[in-house]
This record gives sequence, structure tokens and C-alpha cells, in this order.
Amino acid sequence: MYFWIVRKVSRLTKLIGSLFFIGILWSMLFIGKLLFSVPNNNNQNYIPTDATVVLTVDIHRLFERGFEDIVLKEQDNSTLQSIMQFIKEKEESGIETGIDYNSNLIYFIIERDGTTINGTLLNLYDANSFSENIRELISPNDVFLVKSNVGLILSDPSFGSSPNTLNAIGQSIMKDEQNNGMLSMQKIDPMITLSIEKSNPITKKGAGILMGGEVLDNMIQLEGQFIFPKDSTPINNSFVGLEPDGFHLSSQFIPQLLNDSIESFLGISLPKINSLSLNFRGTELVEEPGFAIVPDLDLLLHFDTEFNVDTILNKLSLQDQIEKITTSTFLYENRMFYFEKTSPKSLYLGKKKFEKTRIVGPKQLILMQGDIKAISSVNGKGMMRKLLELVSIYTSGRSFTEATKSIDVSLVLMDDKIAEFDGSITFKEGHQAINEIIKLLINGKLL
Repeated sequence: MYFWIVRKVSRLTKLIGSLFFIGILWSMLFIGKLLFSVPNNNNQNYIPTDATVVLTVDIHRLFERGFEDIVLKEQDNSTLQSIMQFIKEKEESGIETGIDYNSNLIYFIIERDGTTINGTLLNLYDANSFSENIRELISPNDVFLVKSNVGLILSDPSFGSSPNTLNAIGQSIMKDEQNNGMLSMQKIDPMITLSIEKSNPITKKGAGILMGGEVLDNMIQLEGQFIFPKDSTPINNSFVGLEPDGFHLSSQFIPQLLNDSIESFLGISLPKINSLSLNFRGTELVEEPGFAIVPDLDLLLHFDTEFNVDTILNKLSLQDQIEKITTSTFLYENRMFYFEKTSPKSLYLGKKKFEKTRIVGPKQLILMQGDIKAISSVNGKGMMRKLLELVSIYTSGRSFTEATKSIDVSLVLMDDKIAEFDGSITFKEGHQAINEIIKLLINGKLL
């Protein structure tokens, strides 16, 4: 019996070894195909010239860098397991899309007759499989078109466009190859590029944003430009900012949408905000007596006109937003906040007393610094906090931010019409940037 068991175990071991060896060969073949084949990015020839937003992701370079860091350098088993599970789930779905993931993926937004249309341009290695199977993966209201080895998917988020209308738009996009005239990066060779235009990208007459990201060993390097519209008023003022604590944001670049959002949230009218300085340390979910979100923050607001702080606080009190107002504090959901009118046009609100400040330079339009873990730091003991642990995008996002060390990003005015965006996200020792990005995409179910 002993020898029989030994023979069986020996044969099983040889079988497992053979299967493992075959698996390694197939993996090497698959990886070799991806790493050493030249990506065909013909989809970039069909980006609409009037696209207001264009997001390009270089899948080939991300995989190439990921293979180098995960397999050759770090031998990161947890990331490898996540990738293998992701591949297994895709294979078990049984749907062959014909999409070439060894190339660029391009997402864009266009405006047609007052309607926002979303589009995705994909390179294909099997156009027939794409045509036969992609319908199973997209919305019934979406349309798809194929030209040679390029696939296009169009959708209307408002569901106001008929399939015939979307199909006509798609035909016009795919009719001829186009040159969208996108700006190029100066300092980095980006793996991810985002372009936002408020006019024709070829003429460059309107406002626009171009941002790119390159993944290094333990860092994501960022670069970009902001182009102001011709009729805009230059922003060039110094202002008082808070000394950084936690995640810090100082900005004198305040879109009207932000003013409107703050007024809508508070339910009261406020003077226009010229600049702000924020320290954010986390969030608390309060569930008694009712559910509320309480931020742990300090906020310094600078308005364009003088204001009466008592009037603002009394309006908030009448709406039951705050209570127990004193000369320097109030309660929000039974948590104490401090306030102070620091100048005729400036107001401080925060969990800490108003103390340390610094001057933010005139050309410093936006400054982000500090610990981005604060963004995903959520405290609480109730059911909602427990349910949050079941949300994959939150847990994966928290893991991503906890692996980071710091963020340092700025938007600096170069002249009256152009500002340069520059910065980085640095990861802790032992955490490779590409590993954390891949885990975020897979575990957060963003792929």
C-alpha cells in the first residue's frame, strides 16, 4: 500500500509539474506577444476634431511596465494573483470581443445639437468577433461601428438620442481619418493623457486643459497645461493660506460651478469666492440621531466683497444646519467647529483653532500637498460604515491611497493665458506605482 501511494503521488506530482510547465510556456508566449509586438494605434486617427474631452490610455506601456515591476523586480504575488483572477473571470465569461488590449484605448466626449455624446475608440485584432459579440457588453441604446481594425462605441448618457442619430454621428466620425491637433507633453512621455477643450482643438482659440501621467518606479509623474480663454481676466494675486496639515489644497482658480455648489449645499447665498485654502484630515459618518457626513477639515475662504459673519451663521442656524453658536464656535452634528472672521473679506471654519498661515504666491493658481490617505479615511461605528467596507471601489481606493507617501502638485501661471501643471504622487517604500494602479483597477472593478 505504501509503495502504491508513493507511485500515485509521484505521478500526480509529475502531472502537476507538466501542467505548470505548459502554463509557463503559454504565459511566456502571451507575455512575449504583448511585450514585443508593435501596437497598432489606428484608433487615434479617428478622434473627432471637435472633441471637448479626450482621454488616452497606453495599455501596451502600462502592461510592459507592469510586467517589469511585478514579475521581474518585485515578484509581487498579491498583484499577480489579482491579475490571474481577473484573466480567469474574463475567460470564463466566454465572450470574445476581438479588442486589441496591446494598444491605446481612447475615450472622448463631443457635443452635437446641445447633446453630450460619449465615445470609445478601440483597436481590434478580430473585427468579426467585435461585431458579433460587443452587443452583449454594451447598453441597448448604444451603437457600435467598425472600420478596418478600429471599433467605435457611442452612447448618449441622457438617452435622448435615437440609435439612428448615434449611428449617423458614428458614420461621420469614421468616414475619414482626422487630425485632432492635440498639444504634446514637454517633460514626460505619458502613459495616460487627458485633454479638455472648450473650442476646436485645432484652432486653440478657447480654454483648454492638457494633462498627462507617466508611471515611474515609486512615483506617478504629472504634467500639463491650462489655456485661458482670450476674454478671461488674468488671475495674479497673493493670498493668505493655511499651513498644510493632512491633505492640503490652496487655490485662487475658483470655477463658478464651485461657488454655486457651495451655495446649493449650504442653502444660502454667499459672496463670490476669490480663493480658498483647505486642510482635510478625514470624514466621520454619524448615524445618531440621523445620518450625517462630518468632515474633519479647516477651511479659509476669501470673498470678493465684505460680509457679515453673524448673518451667515444665523441663516445656517435657522435651517438647522448648525446650533449653539458662540463668539467663536458652533456645533454641527454635535461636533464642535471654530470660526473666525480673519479680515473684512475672509472667513475661517474648522475643527482646529485658526492659527498658522502662510502667503501663497501670486502665480500659484493651485497647490496640492500632503497626505492623500485623508481622502479615503472614513471613521464611524454604525451600519453605514460597515456597509462601506462592501463597496469595492472604496476599499480598493483606500488601499491605493494608503500605499502613497505624499502628493505635490501645482498649477503655476506662466503668462496671462497659459498656466503649467506639474507634480507627482509618491508611494511608500516597498510599493511600486504600477502595482498599486493595477490593483486599484482590478479590485475596484474599473476594468
